[in-house]
Amino acid sequence: MTSKLTIPSKTPHVVHKYEFPEFYRQSIEKWLQENGFSLKKLSQLASAIINLSDYYHSRQHDKDIWSHKEWLAAYLVYFFPLNFIRLRAVTQEALNCDFFSELTHWVDFGSGLGTFQHALHSAAPNLQFKSSFIEISPYGRQLHEFLNQELSLEKPCF
Repeated sequence: MTSKLTIPSKTPHVVHKYEFPEFYRQSIEKWLQENGFSLKKLSQLASAIINLSDYYHSRQHDKDIWSHKEWLAAYLVYFFPLNFIRLRAVTQEALNCDFFSELTHWVDFGSGLGTFQHALHSAAPNLQFKSSFIEISPYGRQLHEFLNQELSLEKPCF
């Protein structure tokens, strides 16, 4: 489960590389095994990813994606790493621009698994500010709490 993103910099000949941290893979595998999935069962996960992707593309968002274990597994193994890497690049650019220098509190609306929090923590683990998360799904909140606990991060405030 190696995910990488290479982003050209504004500075010529400088390229930033972002990777999905290995310790997340271990936490994801733990959750998968507790819920009847495994990174070793790739066809099962690939099917789940395709089903969730098809649901996103259908634009009939009448279901809570977080209430389906199959879709949670798909999100954890595909969409979470992809979004983490994207947000990791964004947070690095924000740090480069000193965007967070006067920030004391931030709110993540539709926070899901807390991907932004994890990407920001990865980019700047020593930054300290109050954070609040707005997520209507209890399953999304539970998985956010699980990841934070696995990584010894503060319990999210919903």
